[in-house]
Amino acid sequence: GGSTSGDRPLPILPGRAGRTIYEVDANGNPQRLIATREPEIGAQVYLTIDARVQAVAERQLRKALKDHPERMGAAVVLDTRNGDVIVLASEPCLDPNDWVAGLARDQWNQALEDPGLPLLNKALAGTYPPGSIFKVVSVCAAIETTNVKPTSTAVCTGAIYVGRKRRPFVCWMADRGGHG
Repeated sequence: GGSTSGDRPLPILPGRAGRTIYEVDANGNPQRLIATREPEIGAQVYLTIDARVQAVAERQLRKALKDHPERMGAAVVLDTRNGDVIVLASEPCLDPNDWVAGLARDQWNQALEDPGLPLLNKALAGTYPPGSIFKVVSVCAAIETTNVKPTSTAVCTGAIYVGRKRRPFVCWMADRGGHG
């Protein structure tokens, strides 16, 4: 579109509104065209979350965590073809609809004091061990490069000792005696 002084850079997502500036008389009637700028379309954004799969994941995550002492967890599902995020679930969490009207003070205080940290998205936090996906990668590497078989088992006693000096690498569950 045409350029007028004071143009701001084009924002990426919303684009830029068009405008037409006229000189007007005392009654507000247009007298002459001063400047125009065509609207510019912003970036297109596509949501890849699948609402049905998301709902199933949230329901199953709550069910799986029901008897877990901390009741915290996350589920992430990616499309392996392109990396699209299909599911991103975190428990416990606050209902996003509660934010629309604003949280009552007691709801906010309860969320702040909740040991399950409902304000922290566990699927994005990065403060937790990598979990099962890392196990899959490790097992695949072990099967391809060692004599480990898909039927092999291992026992976690809380630490693994490596090298001639038997240097210990402590499991994050060591204080609970390991995973078993």
